Amino acid sequence: SQFPPAGRNRGRYSNPAMDQLLAAGRVTLAPDKRQAIYSQVQKLAASDLPYVSLWHLNTVSIVNHRVQGYRQHPMASFFSFRHITLAP
Repeated sequence: SQFPPAGRNRGRYSNPAMDQLLAAGRVTLAPDKRQAIYSQVQKLAASDLPYVSLWHLNTVSIVNHRVQGYRQHPMASFFSFRHITLAP
């Protein structure tokens, strides 16, 4: 697990098995194998429960009526322009 400043693991969660899975996921190209690896990552994170979120950000998006296809991403700060068009 990468601790600041090298990573965003501010809670200092450490599990060598998680580190091995994440390292394997980064270099595995086959989609089915990557899915299996990240499924194990999710299960391990759920069982270890390294963080409990006690707050969340409220996000408000104001979009002109001409903007079509805008979708707010659950992570709030991420969004894609792929489906956005501008109506006349």
